[in-house]
Amino acid sequence: APLRERKKLLEQVLANAPSTIRLSSFLPGKPDQVSAAMKELGLEGLIAKKCDSIYESGQRSGAWVKYKWGWEQEFVIGGYTDPEGSRPFFGSLIVGYYSGEKLMYASKVGTGFNSRLLKSVYDQLQRLRRPKCPFANLPERGVGLTAGQMKFCKWVEPELVCQVRFTEW
Repeated sequence: APLRERKKLLEQVLANAPSTIRLSSFLPGKPDQVSAAMKELGLEGLIAKKCDSIYESGQRSGAWVKYKWGWEQEFVIGGYTDPEGSRPFFGSLIVGYYSGEKLMYASKVGTGFNSRLLKSVYDQLQRLRRPKCPFANLPERGVGLTAGQMKFCKWVEPELVCQVRFTEW
């Protein structure tokens, strides 16, 4: 059945559903306006569907298009974690940003590396090793690294900067 019909049926089925279950509404408007509003709300993307499209299990067609956006930011590298599994060199970079004179922890970044880049970054990090954590706000509850995990982190002088693409912070 076309999407419009399926949504009408879902409305009936979900009429008495708990508030934790919601039916996505149609968002009429020009694509530029809708995507700008979604970005402003901090959402990471949307799926645009033709109203008369049918559900095609396991297939891709031009009737449904996924739009995903994100942000980019430069971060200072302050450390890294050990690799896990078969990955060589390091697991994640530990990155932050300056607030005044203080380096503040932002996140761990572990994706987007190929083997050559892993080795290149690792070699640069080895020349900058230091014994103490350079971040002013670690360990702090809920920021992504516990005091126990920090014992296994390798710290570096905060001299290298990396460009990170992300969907949420």
